[in-house]
Amino acid sequence: MSNPISPVGFYVLIEIPKVEEVSEGGIIMPADLTKKERVSIQTGTIREFGPTAYVDWAGCKQDGKTPPECWGLKIGDVVEFRKFEGMSSPTDDSFRYIPDSHIVGVVK
Repeated sequence: MSNPISPVGFYVLIEIPKVEEVSEGGIIMPADLTKKERVSIQTGTIREFGPTAYVDWAGCKQDGKTPPECWGLKIGDVVEFRKFEGMSSPTDDSFRYIPDSHIVGVVK
């Protein structure tokens, strides 16, 4: 997947799951509620790493692996991060920039 945006520095570009705008019962959700729900999501899919993501982390200078690999992370992984973390992309709110240190787990 080619992204129209790319992270810089130690940021990781995360694709956030789509928030349904209509409930299962057919009720249209107000825009302010769906925006709040989108911001509070704590999981997403890694789409791209910034050029210095995980570079300075202990243990990441082994066997020629890139820093994300030595942490067991790769493009396409679903990860968990701190609630309300990062910044939504102003160009496309389905993406969020998260600092590398704020990704706390991988969903297997």
